[in-house]
Order: sequence, then structure tokens, then C-alpha cells
Amino acid sequence: MKVTVNVTCAVFVYLVYCDVGLANYSLECPEISHWKIRAGGVCNITDKYHCLYDPNIEKFTEFCDSPKDYTAGYKAVHSGNIDGYLCPANRYMPFNLKSNMTKGCIYAKSKCNDEGQLVYHNRSLAEDVSCMCDFLNGYAFIQKPKNVCFCEPSMEDCSCYKKQCDETEILSPDYGCITYKLVKTQPLDSHKFQCHSCQDRTLPETSDRMTSVSPSLSVISSTCIETVPCNIRTLVAQFILIMMMVLIAVILYISIILFISGCWNEDEGNKQNYTSNKIRQTVETNEKNSTELAKTPVDDNLTVGAREQNTTRILKQHIENSIKVADYFIINCEHYTILQFFDGVKLQGKFERKPRILDMCFVEIHNDIHLVYIDADNRSIVVRVFAIDIEPRTETFTHEPNRLAKIDDTTVGVIYKKELHIVIFDVCKMERLFSYSIAQDSIVECDGGIQGILALSRTELILSDKIHLYRCKLDEPKEKAEVSNFAASFKEKFDTARRLTHVTVFKGGWQSVIFVADENDKKLTSIGQEENFIDDHTGQNRGLQNVRAIGATEQRVYAATSAGISVFRHEKGLFKKIDDADYKMLVDYEKHVEHTRGLCIHLDKDYIYIALSCVIKHDDVVLVFKFKPNNTFK
Repeated sequence: MKVTVNVTCAVFVYLVYCDVGLANYSLECPEISHWKIRAGGVCNITDKYHCLYDPNIEKFTEFCDSPKDYTAGYKAVHSGNIDGYLCPANRYMPFNLKSNMTKGCIYAKSKCNDEGQLVYHNRSLAEDVSCMCDFLNGYAFIQKPKNVCFCEPSMEDCSCYKKQCDETEILSPDYGCITYKLVKTQPLDSHKFQCHSCQDRTLPETSDRMTSVSPSLSVISSTCIETVPCNIRTLVAQFILIMMMVLIAVILYISIILFISGCWNEDEGNKQNYTSNKIRQTVETNEKNSTELAKTPVDDNLTVGAREQNTTRILKQHIENSIKVADYFIINCEHYTILQFFDGVKLQGKFERKPRILDMCFVEIHNDIHLVYIDADNRSIVVRVFAIDIEPRTETFTHEPNRLAKIDDTTVGVIYKKELHIVIFDVCKMERLFSYSIAQDSIVECDGGIQGILALSRTELILSDKIHLYRCKLDEPKEKAEVSNFAASFKEKFDTARRLTHVTVFKGGWQSVIFVADENDKKLTSIGQEENFIDDHTGQNRGLQNVRAIGATEQRVYAATSAGISVFRHEKGLFKKIDDADYKMLVDYEKHVEHTRGLCIHLDKDYIYIALSCVIKHDDVVLVFKFKPNNTFK
């Protein structure tokens, strides 16, 4: 009996050790309500007391340090310094907090697993899951939620019920009964419902990389959570806990049976070996089953066969049309680094149509550089972290987007094709903030809608209809846009002035210099913020051949043309020569590139980042590289 007790105790100790190790939990970390009491015995200043998880030693640790702020979607950890770490997939942090106020992400995510419920979207670690009802199986909300398409379980009742429709009707994505004749010949996606016919069941993903937390993050009002693979460590811990409890029960049961039958004293060593062998076989069997379960693919898509065929087709096409960067692009500077190359397959991703990327910009969020672009054919805006190979975040527009302009690192302005509307979009929360409609009489001669947009600030834009420029001032509280002529004296100067950029220079004070590229006239024009003409650069050459996009720094203007990327030098808007030449080619196309789409630049410390989009073999591609601005050209 003593041996049984010893074995049982050993297994229990092993169980506790495994569970603690896998769950990353420490019994020594006090409850939050006891932190101030504990702080008196650890730190001289109670506000400096912390009890945070240390990924280096894989357990919680107590220490004294000045508290730091970290943003929604993150928790504080201690790895030499106080750093930020993404919340696990099953929890979320909806607001900014100081590192000495909690040891982890406060709230548990809802599961949307009650009768008739499905996950509508779960794409942020700064907010709870949103639920929808399974309309395909006849379920609708009992109580109408604030948003007709989805419900927030932490804020409202998301219960679903089986809604009865007539025999000739089915339930639509808007949870209304519609006549079956309307949909029997066409898929639901082809109808204009307010809600999507196919819910987004993408889960937020967490990253193992550390992101430094800065005290300046306290002023950040929004957060961006990246999409990475789901963490299953908690499930593994629970599985091992259950299996170990089963083993303990088996050991106790065998011990009792042997004791009652009087066989306990007969060949005790052999019985121990027998019991140990049975335990080992059970563990091996469970591990084998666990491994097989882990290898089993899981697919939320209802049409698995169609998805596999589509994936095979895309991979085959990808192999046949694979593109080598060196075959198409020659970068003419001494030192550069290619950071990423997105081919057509990677850009298309889960979209049904091939992408058509019309405009791009860089934004910097949580010390990571993101590439933001609009995909016209899929009516979407896309945000990618190009340094990490993870799924991008996307949002669909009601109309086809045409151009975008970066306002700041969290916000962009978007214009629709052949429309007089401006949408202000938050690229962190992936949602529309404001929508402005411009009266037709404000832009009298604009038949094709707004075709160029430039953001000077959050409330001041420059618009173009190809021939004329307009100053647009946004009134956010009233959601109104006041439009007036900009540089009216330039009326005869432009033919197709759709490509705009600007840079801030010091000329008796800080002011913006606006650069306008005229595609047909092959001309660059610089204009002062006060609508004063500065300079023209005209040339019938490769440097200004079919300019599709431009970007500017304090000394240079970069133009994406049908020949590659050209560079022009300027001093406060006045164009100068580069090494006795009007321009230099930073990038030359080596092989045939069918079309140049767009360009964006970003200055970060000692480097300039450039993204170039173009069409190769009928597919849009994006090249991202960086180089030092003081490099001389070859």
C-alpha cells in the first residue's frame, strides 16, 4: 500500500508540474487586489510593484520598476525590460492600461457556440468576438441587435431561434424571409443584401515575437492586431490534465483490486512492473492518438472539395508563372535590400478575383511598417505587414475604390471611381470613420469624378479632376466638405494631373511643397502651399514616361513610370540636376512589364523604403525594398 501511495504522489507531483509549465502559470503571483499589500514587502514604492510573466524563464516573476503604458490588445511581460505581448487568442484587452495594474489580458472572448450561433468576425485582440445566426439553417436573432448583421455578446443578447418562413421562402443573410425564386438561379453572393452571405470566421492570431512598449503609447487611441496562427497550449494542458487524472484513477483501482484479492504480497516487484507497463502503454496510446488528431486538417469552409481543387489550380498556375525578381528589376544603387516580393497568387489570397492595385502607402504601427493598398477589382482595402508572412487584414467597400492618400499612421482618405465621395478610413480598426459627399456644383467641370487625392493634414486635402486642383476642408463634427479652387491661375497648365504628393520644407517657416505629375505632358510641377508657382520640369524622356505615381522626400522626387522608377532632385521645390543629368533611374525594368500601377515611399531612420506595384504576365505584383538615401547611383 505504501508503494501505491508513493506512485500516486509522484504522478500527482508530475501532473502539477506539467500543468503549471504548459499553462505558464505561477502559484506565487498574488491576486490583483493583494498587490498593494504585497508591494509593501517587496518595493519601497507601491506603484513600482509588478508581477508579470517572464518568457525567458517561462514563469511569473516579481520585480520593482516604473510602470509603463501598453495598448489595447496587448499585455505586459517582463523580459529584462517591460515589453508588450499580444493577448492569447481566447482573451482580449479592450483599453490601454499600465503595466502595474494587471498581469494579463482581462476579459475572456465569447465563443458564439449557443444554438444557431456562428462567429461573425474575430479579428482583433482588442475587442470581443461578434456573433451571427446561422441563417442558412433558418436561425435568426431573438432580439434585433444594434447592427442587423451581427451581435456583440458582451453588450447585448445574441440568442438565436429557428425562424419559420413560408414553403416558397428561405431566410436571407439579413434574416428576412425572401421568395425562393429570387435566389434559386443565382448564388446569394450575387444579391445585394446588407449583410455578407458568407460570414468571416477568421480567428485573431497571436505572435511569439516581442514588441517593445514605449511610455508614449498612452496617447495612442487605436490599436492594430495582426493575424497569426492560433495558440493551442491551453488545450494541450487541459488534455494532459484529463489524461493524468484518468491514470491516477486506474492506479487506485488496480491497487484496491489487488489488495482485496490477497495478491498484493505475491511478487510485489512483478506487479509493480506490470502496472508500470500498463501505464506506459496507455500513455503511448494516448500520445499516438493526440499526434494523429493534431495532424488531422481542420477546415471551416463548407465546400472542402471545391477549395482543394481551387488551391491545386492556383499552385499549378503559380509554378508555371513564377517570377524571379532579378529577371525583371534592376535596382541602380550601391547598397539595397529586397524586403518582399508579392506575386499574383500571394496578393490574391482568399479573394475571388485577381487583384488590381491602384494606390499604396506605408504606415507605421507598433514599430512595424505596414503596406496599405486598395484593390479595385475586389473593392477592398488591404493592410499587410510585409516583414512577416501572415494573412493581411481586409475590408470591403460598397463602391470601387480609385485612389487613397495617407493622412497619418492610422488613417487614410479613399476616393471612389467616378464618384464625388471621400471616405476617411481607420487602418488599425479597419473601419470607416467619416464619409463626405461633395456637391456637384463644387467641382463643375468634373465629369469623371475625383481622380487624385493628397492629404496635407487630417482636415485639409488637395483633390484633382485631371485638369483642375481643388482645396478641400473637412468638418468632422458636421461631416461636411468645403471645396474651393486651388491654384486657379494654373488652369491651362495641366492635361492629366492625377498624381500628387507633397513634402514639408523650411522656407522662412515650415510649409508644404506640392508636386503634380502630368502624364500626357510629361511634366512635374511644384506648387507652394499658398498656391504660388515654384518650378516646372518638362522632358520627353523615360524619366517622365506615363507617370503612374509619385513620392517625395526633402531633396528628391520619385516617379513610377512605364520604364521603372526615376528620381529627380529638388531644393525646396526648385528642380536641380543629378550628376549633370536631369534625372536618374533608380529602378529599370529588365524584361517586359505590361503596366506600372503605383509607388509609395517611407523614411525610417537611415533608410528609404519603396514599394512598387506593376503588372507582369497579366498579374499584379508588388516589390518592396530599402536603400540608404545617401547612396550614389551606379
